[in-house]
Amino acid sequence: LDYSTGRLFLGGGGGAGDENENYGGGGGNGGGLVFLWVNGKIYGNGVILANGGDGGDATGNQPITGTTGTDAAGGGGAGGTVVLSAGGNISNISIYANGGKGGNQLIKKGLFNYSTEAEGPGGGGGGGYIAISGGTPLKLTAGGVNGTTNSAGLTEFPPNGATKGGYGIDNAVFDNYNISVINDTVCKGSSALLQA
Repeated sequence: LDYSTGRLFLGGGGGAGDENENYGGGGGNGGGLVFLWVNGKIYGNGVILANGGDGGDATGNQPITGTTGTDAAGGGGAGGTVVLSAGGNISNISIYANGGKGGNQLIKKGLFNYSTEAEGPGGGGGGGYIAISGGTPLKLTAGGVNGTTNSAGLTEFPPNGATKGGYGIDNAVFDNYNISVINDTVCKGSSALLQA
């Protein structure tokens, strides 16, 4: 995603696992957006999270055969966006916009032998975006790890094509945003115009 224009993005949701037997894993939720504009400092032992959700495993139990996991797993959601502007330094807090983990295909042999059936595990969600005005808080925008399959037919390649998510951007500087407000009195129930 191109953040150079000043646009901010929510994290994209992970794709659901393909299924023909109604046991695929759901895709992980995309990370949200946190935007703080503070006149003072931002500090303390707090944590700001905009992580993507993990993809769902393919584990559903087939009631007749007792077999589980014969559909594909869900992909991890992408990390979201955190933008912090403070009048003073930003310190001690931790900021995360990581991608979610891809789901696993977890096959369990039931009445019939499906142990060599192999669908795709979920890919990891990409890392998000962090921009701050200054300071040295912990920042992390790691991509999520990919899922794997335990299929006996793929012991030589458990990812079966699923890849981990790419690393996001955690070193951006908050310097290209501006909010102006028309000088106005705002009372309960009324509104004011903000231009960004």
